[in-house]
Amino acid sequence: MPSHRRPAAFVVQVRTGEAGIGGVSLLLIERTEGLTTEKIPVSYGGSAGTALVILEDVKVPVENLLGEENRGFQGTRLVRCACSIP
Repeated sequence: MPSHRRPAAFVVQVRTGEAGIGGVSLLLIERTEGLTTEKIPVSYGGSAGTALVILEDVKVPVENLLGEENRGFQGTRLVRCACSIP
């Protein structure tokens, strides 16, 4: 990941309930100890900063839940819209 594209936080979908779309939540995870990234080789060039995000024993405060627990797929559209704003 290029150094100028080193985000301070990530929005991730995580399994918090039963199988299916009803058991997924959105979390805001800030860059912290236990969060690392590794560059993923891609065929379209490295400028996009595509990376694998690895979480190991990362604790996320309850306040970092985005929206309602187990309703993360409903929030995905909002996050995509927000990320597209320059």
